Amino acid sequence: MQEISFKQKLSFKFESYIFYLYETIIDIFDEKAIKYIRFLISPFLRNYKKVVKKNLEIAFGIEYSNKNWKNIFNSCVENLLLNIATVIKNKNKNRDDINNFVEFENRETIDNLIKNGESIIFTSGHFGNWEFMASAISSLITPSYAIVEKLKNIYLDEVLNKNRQNVGVKTVAMKGAIKTIVSAIKRKEAVMMLTDQSLNRGYGIEKPFFGLTAIHSETPSFLSRKYGSYIVPTYIFNNQNKYKIVFKEPFKAENIIDPLQYELNILEDEIRKSPESWLWCHRRWKNNKNIYNN
Repeated sequence: MQEISFKQKLSFKFESYIFYLYETIIDIFDEKAIKYIRFLISPFLRNYKKVVKKNLEIAFGIEYSNKNWKNIFNSCVENLLLNIATVIKNKNKNRDDINNFVEFENRETIDNLIKNGESIIFTSGHFGNWEFMASAISSLITPSYAIVEKLKNIYLDEVLNKNRQNVGVKTVAMKGAIKTIVSAIKRKEAVMMLTDQSLNRGYGIEKPFFGLTAIHSETPSFLSRKYGSYIVPTYIFNNQNKYKIVFKEPFKAENIIDPLQYELNILEDEIRKSPESWLWCHRRWKNNKNIYNN
């Protein structure tokens, strides 16, 4: 375990107490408590409100943003709380528990790829309940490696990853992940990546997204070209009392003129159809100077 200062330790412990309070609430009241928690914490999230409003303005125009940002912001916070709750509940879940709450579209295509010994890169965004999607794919279709952002709070990082691993998700810290991911692909194992996070210059390539350039990761396209992996854009939707996981048509990067833009177009299309499902509260277009300053 890394060395941490006394001040950091106190901060981490406080954050952990908040997390365990949330965990207790979810254990007692289940996901029904999420709307009430969102209502309580929203006044403290002013900066995120500004980001949501600006992002919606970029994507859909100022009129749409002014009309819809409050509802989209609420959905964004609730969805984030839902994903955290999903990881919490993973500690007690098994394969049957997950199977009761999910259905798949185009699963036979994925099963055939696995049967034929193909390596698969599932790509998606922070869309819907992405944590449940990872759990369902890993426990019901094929154990998969998932690249995750390492939390500064080492105590919470350990707890969350342990819960993910309980349902078959093999977590890999984003920093230095490429070596583990390449080894998994060479063994024809599956990998999952959320590729919609903003990157700093030098770590990705600029491509248009909702008409404005943002920096995107080329990792799935690079790995597909180098190792012949199939890229499978994958999305999850709340379908009444069940989740529905949709596998888009698999493709190899070598067969697409611009595979990264192809992936982005699919993501953008899904967001346009269901804007309340995406995580609007991060600075996706921060590569454009001063765009979030006013």
